[in-house]
This record gives sequence, structure tokens and C-alpha cells, in this order.
Amino acid sequence: MKKLFCLVSLLFLNISFAQNYTVYGVKQELPMGEKDEVIKKNFYLSIGKEQGVYPGIVMDVFRTLFIINGANTLEKINQRVKIGELRVIHAEDKASVAIRENFLKGKEGLAIDFNDFMIGDEVSPKISSK
Repeated sequence: MKKLFCLVSLLFLNISFAQNYTVYGVKQELPMGEKDEVIKKNFYLSIGKEQGVYPGIVMDVFRTLFIINGANTLEKINQRVKIGELRVIHAEDKASVAIRENFLKGKEGLAIDFNDFMIGDEVSPKISSK
């Protein structure tokens, strides 16, 4: 009985350490008002070399949208949707810095409140489907 309890405890212990990796900071250049100016932005991620991240890797970015059910206004539905991709340019042990690779907007994107990546968006390494 003790062995079974230990095995079940270890199973739940591993599940409890699952972690979501997020964008925890955003820095950008100040706009100077020049014609055709491109403003550089860096996104700071809470995932790094310890999780297998290296410069050049592309990360999928997800946002959780809270939708109120129109038929039952007391029910909220959470939807985790992909909003774009970031490319890592610098990685350390537990953190990395990325730049925008692709932001889904227009015809293929969703109607969302903020049309850019923001603090709190979830990131995960891009898994290619071949």
C-alpha cells in the first residue's frame, strides 16, 4: 500500500511542476517621427537554454481570450489561440530575448483588443507539422 501511495504521489508531483512560459517584458525604441521609420521591439521570455531554447528558434505565441457565452451570460469560455510567432535572438539559462517573426492579423488573424504581443502572452517552441 505504501508503494502505491508513493507512486501516485510522484505522478501528481510531476504534474504540479508543469509551467507556462510567457512574455514578461517588452522594450522598444522611441519613435523619432521620421518617414518610413521602423521601430525595433524586443520581447523578453521566461524560457531559456535549460528548456532547449537557442538563438534562431521560432516560438509560437498564444493568448487566452475570455469569451462570455451569449446563451448563458453566467458562463465564461476561455480559448487559447495562436496570435503569432517570435524568433529568439539571445538565450540565457532561464530567459531569452526575441523579436517579432510573424503577427497574425488581417484576414488570417483574430479580432483582438491589442494588435501586438504583450506581457502575459504564452510562448512555446514551434512544432512543425510535416
